[in-house]
Amino acid sequence: MSKSLKTIQTFAKVGKVIANICFIISIIGAIGCVIAVSAILGVKDLEFEGRTVVGIVESTGINFVTTVFSCSSAIVTCIGSAVLAKFATNYFSNELEDGTPFTYDGAKELLRLGILSMAIPAAISIILGIAFTVTKLFWPPLDEAALVNEPISITVGLMLIIMSFVFKHGAELEEKLQIDL
Repeated sequence: MSKSLKTIQTFAKVGKVIANICFIISIIGAIGCVIAVSAILGVKDLEFEGRTVVGIVESTGINFVTTVFSCSSAIVTCIGSAVLAKFATNYFSNELEDGTPFTYDGAKELLRLGILSMAIPAAISIILGIAFTVTKLFWPPLDEAALVNEPISITVGLMLIIMSFVFKHGAELEEKLQIDL
């Protein structure tokens, strides 16, 4: 194995570990937010020292609807991050199994990862924008601060797509080399 390929494989191993960590953190975040929303809604009328949970939350300067919407938005964002991290983990696992990024299947997988890295955050932003608008119609006290836009990393997605074509070209060259031998 060449020094360059060893370096690529090392980065693939690191990428797989980071993607796994992101997946796990995203799942934990989603579960934590589900628990938080359930707890907040389940005890909203519960009183502590003459104050309800809603009153305690609103005493912080953030209204109750905004709190619930923000936690619900975080659930959607964490799920989207988990899906993207899982696709990344699968790509790195398959690349390590193949022993090289220069395969047709690997290039196709990286292309899909590049498209998803742009599409999933965009879809999350659209979903949360629609949810915010609908929620605001029914519960006008919803604060504008609750609408947090998911950052859409077009640059990362484009770089992954470009890399997928470079890797596909590498697979073509390797195939041509095998034929010529």
